[in-house]
Amino acid sequence: MKTSNPAIGENIESKFSLVASNALTVQGVVMKTLFLTICLLVTAVPCWIKALKGNPGDLNGLLLIGCLGGLFIAFVIIFSPTMAPILSPIYALLEGLVLGALSGIMEAKYPGISIQAIVITLCCLFGMLFCYQTGIIKYSESFAKFILVALAGILLIYVVDIMLVLFNVPGIIFIHDTGPLGICFSIGIVTIASLSLIIDFENIVQLRGAPKYMEWYGAFSLMVSLVWLYIEVLRLLSKIRQK
Repeated sequence: MKTSNPAIGENIESKFSLVASNALTVQGVVMKTLFLTICLLVTAVPCWIKALKGNPGDLNGLLLIGCLGGLFIAFVIIFSPTMAPILSPIYALLEGLVLGALSGIMEAKYPGISIQAIVITLCCLFGMLFCYQTGIIKYSESFAKFILVALAGILLIYVVDIMLVLFNVPGIIFIHDTGPLGICFSIGIVTIASLSLIIDFENIVQLRGAPKYMEWYGAFSLMVSLVWLYIEVLRLLSKIRQK
């Protein structure tokens, strides 16, 4: 189609192509999530091997660096998404320290638990993706509010438990209990963590057409959920193995 309007002349197609090339795509988020996963493995695997070969106590420093550093980087990205392209790989590397150390420590106590946790986490990921795409679980405002309230409650429980432990007071029993109550609590947490992936999928879809750097933010958000899910699965499996 031709037009005599000089504002939308023969260069209009190239302009649209330029805009499209600088916009977020779901495929771009997927590729960046894979890259962040590789970054996580770069630090996780050596920590895992070190935990199996040496004294697990030697990893306490790496655990502290990974936890505090990852938390700080996460807050920076959340409040400044434009920093996501630079900080997301750093976040993944720091979380690799945490997951590698935790997995190695658990693997030394319960052989095979790391592979089990990885398989269950991946099953939860692809299961939730299937449910989202097929509409078995539909995103809605009420669903999002329910998950957010549940997440806030879980966060509050964990914060209270940490504060009690810091003041040499016994923590919240059902968090650490290896009996039926503790296992049911962990199953509930894993369920909420899995369902939170639906919100991540919806956010990524809604971000289509956003600036390209938001692909990194979408990948970062998904990585946060997967890291949390893996840790909770690891905790659940350790409780079951202790029975």
